[in-house]
Amino acid sequence: MNRGRGPGDSSRRWRRFWVLPVVVGLSVASCTSDDEPGRQPEPRSSPTAAGPDETTGASPDETTAPEDPAALPVAGSFVVNATDTGAPVRFAVHSVRRVAGGTVLDYSVTALPSDGQVAGDQIDSSAELDFAGFRNAPNVNLVDVPAARIYRPLADDSGACVCTFVYASGLVVGETELHQAAYPTLPDDVSEVTVEFGNGPLLEAVPVLDEGTVPTAEDSVDLAAEAAELLVVASTRDFDYPIATPFIQTAQRQPLRIDVNEVVSGPGGTSLVWTINATGSGEGLVDVGTPVTDYRLAPVTVAIKTGVASGPGLRPSDDPAGPVMRSWFATVKAMGDNTFTDVEAGDWRFCLCSDYQFYGDGVNESGESRTFVTHLQPLPEGTTTVDVVFPDDSLPPLTDIAVDEAATSTLGEPEDSSGTAEWSSSEGALPRDAFTLDEWPIPVPDEASMSSVEPIVDDLLVKESLPAAQREQQKQRVEITLDSTISFQPDSAELTATARDGIADIAAQIDDEAADGSAVSIEGHVAGTDQGSASFQMQLSVDRADAVLAELRPQVETDVELTAQGFGAERPLVPNDTEANRQLNRRVVVVFTSTDG
Repeated sequence: MNRGRGPGDSSRRWRRFWVLPVVVGLSVASCTSDDEPGRQPEPRSSPTAAGPDETTGASPDETTAPEDPAALPVAGSFVVNATDTGAPVRFAVHSVRRVAGGTVLDYSVTALPSDGQVAGDQIDSSAELDFAGFRNAPNVNLVDVPAARIYRPLADDSGACVCTFVYASGLVVGETELHQAAYPTLPDDVSEVTVEFGNGPLLEAVPVLDEGTVPTAEDSVDLAAEAAELLVVASTRDFDYPIATPFIQTAQRQPLRIDVNEVVSGPGGTSLVWTINATGSGEGLVDVGTPVTDYRLAPVTVAIKTGVASGPGLRPSDDPAGPVMRSWFATVKAMGDNTFTDVEAGDWRFCLCSDYQFYGDGVNESGESRTFVTHLQPLPEGTTTVDVVFPDDSLPPLTDIAVDEAATSTLGEPEDSSGTAEWSSSEGALPRDAFTLDEWPIPVPDEASMSSVEPIVDDLLVKESLPAAQREQQKQRVEITLDSTISFQPDSAELTATARDGIADIAAQIDDEAADGSAVSIEGHVAGTDQGSASFQMQLSVDRADAVLAELRPQVETDVELTAQGFGAERPLVPNDTEANRQLNRRVVVVFTSTDG
């Protein structure tokens, strides 16, 4: 694969891991609570045209378990760094198969050697893999791009998914674990899918095999081979994050730099691989803000997760005045029974991109980094270079980034697998552990397990920013949030010094962006579990909104109409089930309309 280098980047070094055969896609992990820092796609290898007999030692009529991982059929693979300092782990996709009652995705996980990590070592206990998805299922999906449909893993709200379980901290260097996740039944006319996951590039054109068959190996792939390094093709200037945030006014910003690693595209979609680097000490990525997140694509009131890498967009370099392609989003039918918001189920959205909500605070010291992936629609046919454009023009665009061809599956012809064993996932049970190499083909869930949970098929949504000329004229809603935990004394409307500094910044932003005669509303909110009666909580929210109004009014020079209102605990952003969530719900929000496109 060609890897272009952006302008002004001749001195940039290679970094991270980018490894061997086929650039890929697929990370499924099964149910896991571990989150993961970096991820890297792998370059394609040339086909060796090895037949099934040469690779597996089996005849087309007989399926034999491989003696080593290199004999497994591999559609594609990618590598993630499981810790801040490395600990590379390779994920490989092996097949998508129809089974009785649904579809299964077979994949493997292999911890790789690196500095301080050799064969036989158990990887660091702090390893994170970021596989958590909805309904306790893996964050990996099967996408039918022509039909704009997303098939999500089968799982229920009790904690049971029809899948295996990846224990990140239990992985052993050089050993390959086989894993599996189950999905709804695909339509009969779907012969291939794009495999999408939040921590690696898309893998396109993965064949959907008929029931009773498994793929053969076309290439011999050493899944335990050391990873290569990830190329940096362009970089932003250093900046303080967040440039703008709809959430929390932080006391200490985070110095960062963004590297672009690769843009890969094909008929099945486009993947932008990019890395955030800490260039000094600060708060990490604990806030949701620009340029990492483009929160206007799916505001917090309709997005199930807000700490997502939806910020950078793409625009063909030959059309600098054209629209900017933004991250794919999906509807989320899984939230149909939510009770903690008045948002309709059909309005929920989920970004097809990496999630930094739970591990981004680790990027808080110079030298630490995270590699993200943002998935977008296919580029216009013939596009060879793109510009990476950041939301609200928060950073100058990175121009003329070469586009590489997206990876597609490199599996051999299918062979018969009738008689494959079955396994069962009972209601409320945790998923089973990994399979071993001698259990290939991986046993499939029985039909009772497949039918025990409701299948979820969501709609794929295309997002674009307006062309530059129209954005200049577009008015936009701006929401600036003060975190009440750091802005007020406990159970009080007394402002802290941190809040006063934040309000001064808000006044300056209103003067810069709000039009004369426009309205600015200040909305107070508390957590539903705060001390005191409902009437006390309502009054506290009113008092806090009034306190912000009193501090803000004399500092705003623009002729705007300032009003304050308290909502008590009536409008939580997230469930009040953890202290972190309660902190998000305790807030005062300043809302106005901006003409600054």
